[in-house]
Amino acid sequence: THRVLPGFPLALGYTLIYLILIVLIPLSAVFLKSATLNSGSSSGRSSARHG
Repeated sequence: THRVLPGFPLALGYTLIYLILIVLIPLSAVFLKSATLNSGSSSGRSSARHG
């Protein structure tokens, strides 16, 4: 069969790998870091920036 987009599976694979490496891993690290902070220090830090 003739594909409409030759090389599409390879390009899709590279796109998914780069998406995981560049976006999902740092984003999950941010969520894990924010989950480990206690709420007292984060609220005190954010209220100090308002003034």
